[in-house]
Amino acid sequence: MFKWHGLAAGPQRSLVLEFGLYDAFSHFNMGAQTVLQLYDALQIPAGRYTEDGCQFLDAERTYLAVFKDQEQNKKRRKVLRGKKKRKEDKNQSTEGVTYAAGQF
Repeated sequence: MFKWHGLAAGPQRSLVLEFGLYDAFSHFNMGAQTVLQLYDALQIPAGRYTEDGCQFLDAERTYLAVFKDQEQNKKRRKVLRGKKKRKEDKNQSTEGVTYAAGQF
């Protein structure tokens, strides 16, 4: 299925997999700063753009979390979901079912 180019063969393959899993889980749990921690573990110096990018991504992530947690934004999303649902129901009642999974 996947073609290995000799970059990760034998014991290195499990090490690459381990770092990849660590990166995925830690990025989800702790944010983009874990990229810098992973680079440190691999003894790769991180550049200025990498550090700035990680800080920006983490700041954006926390801003969006706070924004989505505000009550007025929750109400607005709920209203918009309701409008979209009503429009979809109206279209479905006038046109009938135009798409269903597994039906052609």
